[in-house]
Amino acid sequence: MADYAAILEYVRAFAVIDDVVVVSMVNKTLNLSLQSRLNKKVLIKMLGLDRRMMLMRSLQPSVDQFLQWRWLSRRSK
Repeated sequence: MADYAAILEYVRAFAVIDDVVVVSMVNKTLNLSLQSRLNKKVLIKMLGLDRRMMLMRSLQPSVDQFLQWRWLSRRSK
């Protein structure tokens, strides 16, 4: 995945994200585990602010901790 390093760099740049762990990479899907001091709603808003990542859906609605994002790679203007 060409954007692998860009995604990690982007997520790690947020001071409120304490830890980023690559869980797996299958085909073109990168699975990350994030640790943050923010609550989930605020973290979701923050990750989508500059529109480089777009929230697609919750992967397990009953658990509500796995989210799927699409990497758009460039900032929207």
